[in-house]
Amino acid sequence: MTSVSAKQGSRVVLGIVVLVLGVTCNAVGIGLVVEPKKPNDPSAGYFWVVFSLVAMVLPGILLVLAGRKQARRAAAMETIVALARASQRLPLDQLAAELKVKPAEARELLLAAIGQHRIVGRLDLEHGVFISASTHGGVQQLTMTCRNCGGRSEVIVSAHSNSHCQYCGFRLA
Repeated sequence: MTSVSAKQGSRVVLGIVVLVLGVTCNAVGIGLVVEPKKPNDPSAGYFWVVFSLVAMVLPGILLVLAGRKQARRAAAMETIVALARASQRLPLDQLAAELKVKPAEARELLLAAIGQHRIVGRLDLEHGVFISASTHGGVQQLTMTCRNCGGRSEVIVSAHSNSHCQYCGFRLA
């Protein structure tokens, strides 16, 4: 379970408090509509119903949703950091499936983690793979098929260098 930051928690708590106040004001407004102080004049009640919905209930809902979204993003970042540190090559499609998001959002989250210096490595945009520099065994020999010429090449893959097809020179990793 991931920890919730103070900012995320405070948004949710503040949203719940504002929601409770809004529902209370709404109940007062409904009471004034049903039993107005002046006979046949429920306008004060309508005012409190509309005011509570606009000024308290809606902002409360937005605060709770914003806090929940921020918590989901923080959990996704923790997952990215754990996966990037555990595996040498992390395909974006696999990351997106793990996070249950679209590949574009997974890429955005991965770039945010790199930008925040939470993970170290390089992103191979041609192949859609993050190559981690923080895992052990930073050098690996693989057999790869070239997308340019179709040739199979034995290449050395590491986080700090590019690997090329031995036949046409196309960048493989």
